[in-house]
Amino acid sequence: MAGTNAGELTWEGNTEADLKGYRGQRAVGNGSLAVLADFVDVPAYSDRTAGSGQRYRYVVGAIDLRNNVSAATQPVEITVP
Repeated sequence: MAGTNAGELTWEGNTEADLKGYRGQRAVGNGSLAVLADFVDVPAYSDRTAGSGQRYRYVVGAIDLRNNVSAATQPVEITVP
């Protein structure tokens, strides 16, 4: 997963046939991760709620058709200008 300083996230798409979408989680600073959004079939997300000057950590997991969520990616840290 990669991020920019604007809360724009992209990652390599899952190619499994039973892919339903993706779940993104975010933490402010060193806080606990919380579900940010469930994404549908798009390996990208724009965090429009990110506040200027804040540091965030993001992880993403794939969701299958049975609503199982894969292990999350390694965290990516972004500081929004």
